[in-house]
Amino acid sequence: MTTGQPAPQERPQRVLDVVALKALAHPLRTQLWDALMAGPATASQLAERLGESSGLTSYHLRQLAKHGFIEEAPGRGTGREKFWRVVEADTRIEHGRARTPAGREALAIFGDEWLRLRYRSAARYHERKRSGREEEWAGAAADLDSYLHATREELSEMVEEYTELLTRWGERLGARSENERPPGARTVEIQFRAFPRDPGAPPGAGTSDDRPAEGRER
Repeated sequence: MTTGQPAPQERPQRVLDVVALKALAHPLRTQLWDALMAGPATASQLAERLGESSGLTSYHLRQLAKHGFIEEAPGRGTGREKFWRVVEADTRIEHGRARTPAGREALAIFGDEWLRLRYRSAARYHERKRSGREEEWAGAAADLDSYLHATREELSEMVEEYTELLTRWGERLGARSENERPPGARTVEIQFRAFPRDPGAPPGAGTSDDRPAEGRER
């Protein structure tokens, strides 16, 4: 995953170890980290957004900062009203590092909550779209599914090409400061998952037959 605004290739690379993963493996911390990816915010603002107390969000924000996931946003906030922002980095999880029972549990807690947040984010966009609140963006946004028959090596190559595409756009858009963004620019979430289907599923499950399906938009 890429946190913060995508930026040039010299941005820091971070591979989460078990200690960092365990620190993130709390549903509220995952929600706070996700919320801050839209931009800096205070504990009070996040508490209102997430329906929690400011004392609780403040505590968990400090824990995220302690483990290097977020930091104070310079030049914003006064006194106790700190603005927090995500530490920009290409953050990756090496599943091989989570081989201990504690590591597997932490990965499961974080992974389940992260996937739930991604689904909720997409579902809320579709709700806004159906109610006519996203008419301007409806023609630009997309929700695509494809079902292909591929080897492990082919899937790996496909993911690498997608990553290169995202990197190019990251270099183009991520280099702009907040003041340089054109009017109408919004935080855009790009979700990408590519994985093998359940081998026990019937042939062609999810498609009209057993032939590779073209990408289609919902």
